Amino acid sequence: MIRKNVKLFRWHDILFIMINQPFKNILMASKLLWGFTLGLVTGLLLAPEKGSETRKKISRRAADLKDKFDDFIDSVSEKIDSFKNEAEDLAKKPKTEARSFAGDKGGVL
Repeated sequence: MIRKNVKLFRWHDILFIMINQPFKNILMASKLLWGFTLGLVTGLLLAPEKGSETRKKISRRAADLKDKFDDFIDSVSEKIDSFKNEAEDLAKKPKTEARSFAGDKGGVL
């Protein structure tokens, strides 16, 4: 019995689908990027304020975001340094305890 309207995939069909799948993902991402860009441009063109005022607002907000990001990076850096110092102290503690224990027993470490 032969079925009509049933598509059988051969290995080259499956390979073609697998190869072209990443292209579809890139295509979708590019469409989203274009949509975002067009929306941004449309919003800026139809904004109720002057272009110069809008540009000033954007630059102020960008500067604020940059300052917040710099503060965040500084705080993360400080925490990493703090953890590093604590780890070094913890690593030195057994060594000093072993030396003091060896000194009490008269041995050399």
